[in-house]
Amino acid sequence: MTPPSQPTPGPWQEITACQIYGPDAKLAPFTDSEGTHHPDYRTSLVALVYGDNGSATANARLIAAAPEMLVILRETLVALPNHTADCSMGPGPIRIQPSGAACCLFSETHANARALLAKIENGG
Repeated sequence: MTPPSQPTPGPWQEITACQIYGPDAKLAPFTDSEGTHHPDYRTSLVALVYGDNGSATANARLIAAAPEMLVILRETLVALPNHTADCSMGPGPIRIQPSGAACCLFSETHANARALLAKIENGG
């Protein structure tokens, strides 16, 4: 089985309108085979974002924050205990003992976070 591919390391940055670049982006002007000069070309392009009514800018900011959000998601899942359906705690360095509805919400949120991480890392 092929291991999952890894994303471009962060931090990502929005350098120009709706263009997201990796941390090693460098200005690299060039002239293409048709003779057109591209003075603003940069290396390490991660994403081009399109949209209208300001959505492209908002989407670009969200995409640029993705590596940091992934780190925080992983750290949160490690730091917070995993409550089971009966509210007993699983492993985790922080000991929070919510009860009743808070326990159910905490368990559901933790499960959703684990599912999101699996989707990011494994596509499923």
